[in-house]
Amino acid sequence: MPKAPATAVEEPLMMTPEEESRRSLRAMRRAYARVVLENKALGLPVIQWREGRGVVKVPAEQLEPFARRILEVDGDPLPRGRGA
Repeated sequence: MPKAPATAVEEPLMMTPEEESRRSLRAMRRAYARVVLENKALGLPVIQWREGRGVVKVPAEQLEPFARRILEVDGDPLPRGRGA
C-alpha cells in the first residue's frame, strides 16, 4: 500500500453529525479566542453584535481571560502576556 505524502491530512472515514458539530463548535471557539488575543496584542477592540444594541466595541482586555480559558481547556499553547 503506498504511503500518503507527509502533507496529506487524514480524515475519519465516518463522523456522526454530533461529532462533526462538536468539532465545528470547538474550532469556532478556538478561532474566537485567537482573534481576541491578537486584537489585544494590536491594541484593537473586538467588534461584537449584541441583540437589541447592535454593533458594540468591546476592549480585548475585557475578553482576554475568557479567551485564555478557551485555549487552556483545548490544550493549545497560550501566548505569553505582559504579566505572564
